[in-house]
Parts: sequence; structure tokens; C-alpha cells
Amino acid sequence: RRPEPGTFTEVTSTTESNTVDKDIDFNPNELHCLYGYERNERGECVDVNECLENRHICSALEVCKNRAGGYECDCMAGFTR
Repeated sequence: RRPEPGTFTEVTSTTESNTVDKDIDFNPNELHCLYGYERNERGECVDVNECLENRHICSALEVCKNRAGGYECDCMAGFTR
């Protein structure tokens, strides 16, 4: 199941005892967007359109289709896998 757009994931490190200090202050600047999302000017995680930004590896015989958090390479009309 993919996360909803605008969701965050917190990157944490663990200590030898695998405990987390619950008294740590929350800092939204230390949160990172999930893969396939980037922060916009309002600090929200938004989907990256890999197709429009040429961040895909589709071949010349494929059509890039943006998906939430990623993309798919579909065959062009008249071609099959």
C-alpha cells in the first residue's frame, strides 16, 4: 500500500539499546519525504512527475506514465511485451 500524498516519514537512528528518547523536540525540518516525493515551497511532500522531469528510464518505444510516488513505462500503441 502506498502512502497518501503529503505524508512524511521520519528518519531516525537507533542506539545500541534500540531505545528512542521521547523527550526530543519535534522538528518538521528533520522529516523527509518518501521516495518519489519532494517538498514544495510550503513544506508539503508532493509527487514528483518523473515523466515531465525526465527522471525515468523508459525506452524510446515506451510511454512514461506518472504514478503516485513513481512511474511506469507502458508500451507504445502497436507494441506489446
